[in-house]
Amino acid sequence: MIGARCLDAGAPISRPGSHGDERLLIGILTAATLAGVLGARAGGFLSRLRHGSLSLTLARKLPRIAPGAGGYRSVLRSVATLILEEPLLRQRMGSGRRLCRFSVLWTTIAFLLSAPYGYGRP
Repeated sequence: MIGARCLDAGAPISRPGSHGDERLLIGILTAATLAGVLGARAGGFLSRLRHGSLSLTLARKLPRIAPGAGGYRSVLRSVATLILEEPLLRQRMGSGRRLCRFSVLWTTIAFLLSAPYGYGRP
């Protein structure tokens, strides 16, 4: 989660054509492998150490951006404006809504089918 946020935060200042997504995936796979080899406690320690060093690096390297005036209400209005102005965003929201409906459907079917086969509570 932190890696994805850092990737989003660093995108505007990165070089054109840089491949941050692939590096993020390599980092996740490497961390999972090291956690398997070294054990969960050592993997957690290394993860905390990495996140701490990443946060210090980002605090030094990312540009300072002054917060805009207007507060929380203006942020909510800007989201509504984005939804109205961006057709791709509306399309992605529709895809997410369809995925949510699909998940709700299959979760409900699993609950309904679990009772006849004794998988539910007695």
